Amino acid sequence: MMKKIASLSLLIVASSSRTLLAHPGHGKPVVENTPLHYLLEPSHSLPFFVGAFLVISAVYFLRTSRSQNQ
Repeated sequence: MMKKIASLSLLIVASSSRTLLAHPGHGKPVVENTPLHYLLEPSHSLPFFVGAFLVISAVYFLRTSRSQNQ
């Protein structure tokens, strides 16, 4: 279990690295603020998907632990 937590922590830290902040699309007004930019750029979409994965995993874990207790 601790290895999974450590791996997840490493993924979160790696995905929030400051080197990811500069990527193509910034500084170009045509592309910069479009929804497509935020959906396709990993530096914008990866934190969303990591967060969604954490929430889904927590719900799954809570449901399975409750069903085992009954």
